[in-house]
Amino acid sequence: MQTKKNNWKALVLLLPVFICLSFNSAFHPFYISVSEIKINPSQKTAELSCKLFTDDIQEVLYQEYKQAIHLSNITPSNQSKLEKYIQQHLKVYAGAQAITFQCIGYEIEEEAVWVYLEGKVPNNERNFSVNNTLLCEQLAGQTNIVHFTYNHTKKSSRVICPDKQFEFSFE
Repeated sequence: MQTKKNNWKALVLLLPVFICLSFNSAFHPFYISVSEIKINPSQKTAELSCKLFTDDIQEVLYQEYKQAIHLSNITPSNQSKLEKYIQQHLKVYAGAQAITFQCIGYEIEEEAVWVYLEGKVPNNERNFSVNNTLLCEQLAGQTNIVHFTYNHTKKSSRVICPDKQFEFSFE
């Protein structure tokens, strides 16, 4: 009788370990993206960088293109697909005018990918909005953080999907 109780206790204690080991090693318990937008009004330029978990963005791109995309293999095709996805899901407006961004590259950093884009901004605009739906269609609870810098003044905000709107004003 004592042996059955000990076996039961051991099973209960080891169950969480077995559950954890059954998940893929790439699994992570939270879903987050970080986007940094820097506006230089004197040069009328905008720099955008996005950091995403590599496995999350690869899964989203797989769903979009119906083929496996391995971002560790930096190719023009992969960069084009990544750029198109970012352009569709991260829109920045200077006033009412959308800023058009072009991808200048990306790099893998441990378990994340950094995507770099550049664009032009209109004269003297100080009010900006960001519509960020990165990874929202695939990942419930996705959190998107935006750091926005205008002429060396930095503001930050975050939303959890399905929320997607950020507003930044620099008066």
